[in-house]
Amino acid sequence: MDIQTATFIVGLILGTLAVGSACYVWVLHRAFGVGGGSLSVVGFALVGLSIWSSVKIQVSEGGLQAEFQRLSRQVQAVAQANETVTQEVKKIGETTEIGKRQFVELTRVLEAQQVAKPNQLENIRRPILTAPTVDVKRLDKATRDAMRVR
Repeated sequence: MDIQTATFIVGLILGTLAVGSACYVWVLHRAFGVGGGSLSVVGFALVGLSIWSSVKIQVSEGGLQAEFQRLSRQVQAVAQANETVTQEVKKIGETTEIGKRQFVELTRVLEAQQVAKPNQLENIRRPILTAPTVDVKRLDKATRDAMRVR
């Protein structure tokens, strides 16, 4: 955990505790006072600074633009993980397809050598041929669509 993340979390927790304690006293005793006001101001400052330290807001003629740095980093990490998973799924799909072809070829050889009955070989071949496969074009399209969201 880097220092910015730790600062963000500590500020958020301490600010929430400060505001929460002022609210707790008010609910129990119906008294707010200077201490409650001070805790509320400090709490809101800590929470606000924690949140706003990771946000960049820009107002121009084109409109309002907000960039959430922490969220952007998480989205980039998810996109990278998505790309890695996509590559691994493609590899698994290719390996499965190769194994499937080899197994079908093996059943043909067994049939040619008359080692097993044709209906037995067909019963072996049918599940292999109907097994689900990875549609690489569909996977690539889904990956492109996901990248477009970024």
